[in-house]
Amino acid sequence: MNLYSVLCTLFSPLIKVVFRMRIAGTEHIPPAGKLILCSNHRSVMDPILLGVSVGKRPIRYMAKEELFVKHGKTAAWFLRALGAFPVKRGRGDTKAIEQAVTVLKQDGLLGIFPQGGIAAQGIPFQPKSGIAVIAYRAQAPVLPAAVVTNGRVRLFSPVTIRFGKPIAYEAFGFTNGSRGEIKNAACIIAERVNQLLEAKK
Repeated sequence: MNLYSVLCTLFSPLIKVVFRMRIAGTEHIPPAGKLILCSNHRSVMDPILLGVSVGKRPIRYMAKEELFVKHGKTAAWFLRALGAFPVKRGRGDTKAIEQAVTVLKQDGLLGIFPQGGIAAQGIPFQPKSGIAVIAYRAQAPVLPAAVVTNGRVRLFSPVTIRFGKPIAYEAFGFTNGSRGEIKNAACIIAERVNQLLEAKK
């Protein structure tokens, strides 16, 4: 059992209680096979909340490079032990994209917050194009998810995690991965995540 699985097993019940978590749509999560988990980003707790919601299947997160270089070697080791890997924000990071594709080709579950940072409540979800590039290169489906709160994410304030039906790779209509196709795929993903954010239940 790896570190990710150990921590999920030990702390999931506590996290669900202290964040008063409600989880919906877990029936849409495939138990195996390559998959990109795509969510809005509300707080630094999101990777943990989504990990608890998904359950035993480990998520390999793309995390901003600053978390690996500005918080010491111990923090970098811990993140890597949990399966995370760095991505440089604000520019195309070829190495990170290649690693993401490798994770997917090994039938892994890749976690991405493609807004490029934490977004305040009420701001529509608008992903950067990188997620569509990765989906195209790995020929992977995308699982839309939403972290829904009333205000900031904090202890004993309810948090709802919603999962939608996976968007099949074929639904993006890729033929050659052109800029237009990538933009269209990003729009499809945005629409599905925003539907989850706007859902009443």
